[in-house]
Amino acid sequence: MKKKYKSLIAVVLLIALFAWLYFLNKEYIDNLGMGNYVSTQRDLKKSEIGKSELNILFVGDIMLDRKIRKIISESGSLENFVSDFLSNFSKENKNYDYIAANLEGPITENRTKTYNPDGSYTGLLTFTFPTSTAKILNLLNIKVVSIANNHTDNFGNVGLQDTKRFLEEGSIKYFGNPYNDNQKESLSNIICEKSICIAYVGYHEFAINYDSQRIEEEIQKLKQDTKVDFIIIFPHWGTEYRKTSNQNQKNLAHKWIDVGGDMVIGMHPHVIEESEVYGGKYIYYSLGNYIFDQWFSEEVKNGLAVNFKFKKEALENGEIKREIEFIKEIKVHSEKTEVGYILE
Repeated sequence: MKKKYKSLIAVVLLIALFAWLYFLNKEYIDNLGMGNYVSTQRDLKKSEIGKSELNILFVGDIMLDRKIRKIISESGSLENFVSDFLSNFSKENKNYDYIAANLEGPITENRTKTYNPDGSYTGLLTFTFPTSTAKILNLLNIKVVSIANNHTDNFGNVGLQDTKRFLEEGSIKYFGNPYNDNQKESLSNIICEKSICIAYVGYHEFAINYDSQRIEEEIQKLKQDTKVDFIIIFPHWGTEYRKTSNQNQKNLAHKWIDVGGDMVIGMHPHVIEESEVYGGKYIYYSLGNYIFDQWFSEEVKNGLAVNFKFKKEALENGEIKREIEFIKEIKVHSEKTEVGYILE
C-alpha cells in the first residue's frame, strides 16, 4: 500500500515538474519569440534603409519587317541573325539591367506585305513582324517596348491584340497604345525591377485622339501612386527626317515635366534630334533608328542610345531619396551589311 502511495506521489510530482518546466519554457519561448520578432522587424528596417540602382539603356525605333525580315529569314536562325547582324548590340546590351525601345510594328501570323514571294519589294508600309520577335528582343536584352506608334495597328485591333499576346508570352513588357485610348487600352505600365518602379507612358501624336490632356492626367494619376518612383514618357511625334524638334514637341515635353514627368524619350523622326535639360529633367526629342532598314542617308543610319542610372535610397528618417544619373550617350550606326555601335 505504501508502495502504491509512493508511486502515486512520484507520478504527481513528475506531472508537477513537467508542468513547471512547460510554463517556464513557454515564458522563455514567448520572450525569445518576441525578441526574434523585434529583431526581424529591426533587420527588415535596416534592409529597407539601403540603396537600389537600376541601369537602363534607352534606344530608338525597331522595325523587323521588310529588308530586316528578309535578313532574319536568310540567317537560318534567330541566334545567327543576332550574332551575325547585331553582334555589337548583343554584347553591349549585356551591360544593362534592361533596354527600353520603340517597337515600330505589330507581331502577327500574317504573311509580310512589304515584299513578294520572289523577293521583290512591294513598297507597302503595312508592317508585320515575325512571331519570333520576342525571342529576338530577349536575345538583345530589350525587355520593355512602347507600342504607342503609327504602325502597331497596321493589322487593326486584332493585330494589336496579337502583338500584346506574343510579347506577354515572351516576357516582354509593353506600354501605351496606338489610339491614345485610356478607356479600352492602358496608356502606361508600371515596371518594377530591383525594388525600383518606373511608370512608362506612351503617346502617339498622329492618333485620332491626339489630345495630350489624357497624358497629363495619366502622369498626375501616376504621381499619386506611392509605388511609382519615376515617370518616363515615350512620345511618338515630330516631323520625319527633321533634325530639330518643332514647337509642339517642346510645348508638350515641358508640359509633361511640369505636371510630374521625370524624363521624355522621343521617337518617330528616324533621325537624331536635339536634347535638353528642362526643370532639371532630361528630354530627348528623338533617338532616331535603332534596328531599321533605312540606309539612304547618313542621318537615318545614325541613331542614339542613352544610358541612365535610376537610384533609390530609403533614409533612416523614413524619407525616400530618388535620383536619375546621366551616364553616357552612345552613337548607333547601321549599314546594309551590319549594324554596330560607335562608342563616343
